[in-house]
Amino acid sequence: MVQKLPPLANKTVLVTRPIDQALELQKPLEELGARVLVQPAVQILPSSNPEGLDSALRDLEAERGDWLLFSSANGVRFTLERLCQLFELEPEMCGAFLRRRKLQTGVVGSGTAKALNRFNVAPDVVPEKFDAEGLIAALDKVVMDYASQRFVSFRASRGRSVLDQALRARGSLLRTVEAYQSVDVTEPYPETLRALQSGEIDAAVVASSASAKALVAMFREEVRKTRWIALSALTAGAMEQMDVKVERVAKEATMTSLVDAVRDTLTEQS
Repeated sequence: MVQKLPPLANKTVLVTRPIDQALELQKPLEELGARVLVQPAVQILPSSNPEGLDSALRDLEAERGDWLLFSSANGVRFTLERLCQLFELEPEMCGAFLRRRKLQTGVVGSGTAKALNRFNVAPDVVPEKFDAEGLIAALDKVVMDYASQRFVSFRASRGRSVLDQALRARGSLLRTVEAYQSVDVTEPYPETLRALQSGEIDAAVVASSASAKALVAMFREEVRKTRWIALSALTAGAMEQMDVKVERVAKEATMTSLVDAVRDTLTEQS
């Protein structure tokens, strides 16, 4: 009896997530039989303004806030890890800390919600559409008077300001806090570059607009020597603005859906 090969056997996939976040894609792709190369497009670092982060957290501790908004799992991790350090809390006590101060939380999607869950925090608002516009639409359903609500947006050192602009337009009291830095990786690993140049990489995934820009700058013309699969239409748009074709966009902005998109793309053309 001939043993059936896994669907991605003999396929090589490039994962461009930061090193400490790549496993969420790498493991399921390997389980599907793929050879996975990891080449981070951006490096995630602590905030360049730790005093500003600490000040925002102390204000929350003093009950000067109503809503915490997170645009990424990294924002959750850096914010709540620092909260634990600052007030000598165990991670599982973060939920109680927020509840005692009647703080509500909003996140852009399921991945960010899972990051909160690890700190024993259940988000109050998770949008149906996993982006800033979706979060604003979800908040509009539950916030009756923006002018009376104090929002703290914990975000990266760069990125879209759609959420902040929308909240200010609605008259809310908004504080924007840099929770972490996103810095471009400028030099690819030699193995990655060789694999890309030789056409070994059957598909590559890109999960953010910042990563898209960093990858094009890093690989230059070589970036076009593989099939690109994007986490969202926004990310795909960033690639295509730089004249890089995107083969497929994940149906949902989740890592699971991104893996499915890779599988579907590579099995369809087998």
